[in-house]
Amino acid sequence: MTTSNFAWYQHMMLYGLDVSTFRDGNNDGTGDFPGLTQSLDYLDWLGIDTVWLLPFYVSGKQDNGYDVIDHVDIDPAHGTMEDFHSYLDEARRRGIRTVIDLLVNHTSTRHPWFQEASKSRESPFHDFYVWTDDPDSEPGYTEVFPGYQHGTWKFVPDVQQYYLHRFYPYQAELNTTNPAVIEEIQKIVEFWINKGIDGFRIDAAPFLGDDRDGDAMNPHPLLRNIRNWTVACNPDAVLIAEADLPSPDLEPYFGKDGDECQLIFSFVVNQALFITLADAQADPLLRAIHRLPSPPAGCGWLGYLRNLDELTLSRLHDDERHRVLAAFAPDPDMQIYGRGIRRRLAPMLDGNQARLKMVISLLYSLPFPPMMTYGDEIGMGEDLSLPERVSVRLPMQWDAQAPNAGFSNASPGDLFRQVPTSGRFSPDKVNVENQRQDKDSLLNWVRQVIHQRKRFQTALEGAWSSTESDDPAVLVQSYVTADQVVLTAHNLSDRETSVTIPAPRGDQPEVVLQSPGESSANVNQKELTFHLPPYGCCWLASPPDLDQPQPGGNS
Repeated sequence: MTTSNFAWYQHMMLYGLDVSTFRDGNNDGTGDFPGLTQSLDYLDWLGIDTVWLLPFYVSGKQDNGYDVIDHVDIDPAHGTMEDFHSYLDEARRRGIRTVIDLLVNHTSTRHPWFQEASKSRESPFHDFYVWTDDPDSEPGYTEVFPGYQHGTWKFVPDVQQYYLHRFYPYQAELNTTNPAVIEEIQKIVEFWINKGIDGFRIDAAPFLGDDRDGDAMNPHPLLRNIRNWTVACNPDAVLIAEADLPSPDLEPYFGKDGDECQLIFSFVVNQALFITLADAQADPLLRAIHRLPSPPAGCGWLGYLRNLDELTLSRLHDDERHRVLAAFAPDPDMQIYGRGIRRRLAPMLDGNQARLKMVISLLYSLPFPPMMTYGDEIGMGEDLSLPERVSVRLPMQWDAQAPNAGFSNASPGDLFRQVPTSGRFSPDKVNVENQRQDKDSLLNWVRQVIHQRKRFQTALEGAWSSTESDDPAVLVQSYVTADQVVLTAHNLSDRETSVTIPAPRGDQPEVVLQSPGESSANVNQKELTFHLPPYGCCWLASPPDLDQPQPGGNS
């Protein structure tokens, strides 16, 4: 086996979670760092080696923590800085890295900077934000949350001016052309890197710059600065850009020779994946992958199925968007912002276990590091009675027998967010404890898939290609290195099928992972035939390296 030359973040097993809804360690009803620390053994068992923490800073709690009041302190509801240090120490001991959100496009209007900025135009903090005397003279800024915000300027009587908010009106836009603001952002970056984190997910990366003359956003000078400040403190750290843009516009976020963000969330591929699932056709996903710009050395894309925002469909054509909505969010209450879906993965796929297992296998077989959102490994549902994107941010369902599904021992009335008590995806039907004991559960399948991704990581860093099959509903991929070949096949349809492709050169591959049912592969000198049940999948490797340990079903 060859040794990988990839950086750690190019083959990480990323797991995104919200501290407030993961586990409550002090039983006050809100998730916190002591609770997260208690859960590290579970993440280690699952095979997670990197955790992405959503905002845990002091905030106004109006936008899931994204309305920050203090960028360099932990909200008391989530614990203390000492609790954070204890979490980092325990995570490192298990080989788990930590990436956190960097939120420097806007602040809460309750932030001390904005409070001072709003008192007088003469305040040194006034130019920390973007102001105008006449919104009608300004460019036509786009509302990020159409239907939930009205305009992008809000009047402040004390200064007789309007401040810019491309997000919610309680999130005032920072003026990133102001050197004093840049200096404060540098302090934030260095503070957390010096605490020992392993990188940042750059929230709303395209919004970090603004040209008032033409509304042309140019975040790249600031992104280069953030990269320089980060690597000066930790050369091994990663920056991950959240940038929902068309494929041709994404390449600049890597920077010149990779001097900005090393990874970019692949919104384009994510949206193509869901039209591929809706149509049961491999082609849209493969086209999207082939259209991605080639990243510089040390850089790449980040794959995912669902995150804790809406599933945005803005990059799809209208007819494609309508097909995805019809398949996965037919009720208008399941849709949001005129562009997306506010549901979790399992109910979108109607709880179909075979389909869920196939889709998760597909994610981990793609030529990108994968990100799993907490709860998707057990098939958690959503609560559409909650507003906007809060519908998918439910408390983690640990144990049906424990109070509040094991999330907290607080009384239900004190919970930060209520635990579902009924329905197909309620904790009595979907929880970690029961699935750990069931060798055929979704959770144990996810664990097996993660294990195989790690086991054949070096091969999966090889030359990727898609292979045309004789059934357009079957997606076949191959990875080839000098030492090894890995092949995967995924049946996107609800019917049984067989496909035949040319046999790979070299040693005959052997099955290393197959979905439950009758998935199989027959190989001879000339042909390889996959037999796949509805939503079946199969991984083959050559040589298989079968002496490596396999994960137990319920250990």
